[in-house]
Amino acid sequence: MPMLGILLLLVCSAAATAALFAVARVVPLAKRKPNNEVLGFVYAQVGVIYAVVLAMVVVGVWESRSQAHENTYTETNALLQIAWFSRTLPQPDRTRLAALTERYTGTVIHEEWPLLADQRDDPRACAPTPAWCSPSPSPSA
Repeated sequence: MPMLGILLLLVCSAAATAALFAVARVVPLAKRKPNNEVLGFVYAQVGVIYAVVLAMVVVGVWESRSQAHENTYTETNALLQIAWFSRTLPQPDRTRLAALTERYTGTVIHEEWPLLADQRDDPRACAPTPAWCSPSPSPSA
């Protein structure tokens, strides 16, 4: 998606530059000179609108980054609480919960974060039962 935005920006910039050169060649300077004062105000208004839009984009990106940062800390705290809670359980539950927590953490760090860096998501993350949490076979079966 960012490549499409960059391509669109480049195409629009090239079209605006081409239009500027075309007007400069077609319309003589004597006809353009009386409109310079009005065009100065128009350019000033466009600059103000651009500044406002740019500020909104910056604020939006900053809020998204802050929300992602907060979500990461919330998930990390939850994992720490689970790990600490697992130490209070009797064996074999203690070992199983600790192993699941470690497995989940490894999956997030080594698989999901690299995908998120490429702006993709792991389809297993939205599955009803994630692969890392598959139930172990029952000893009585």
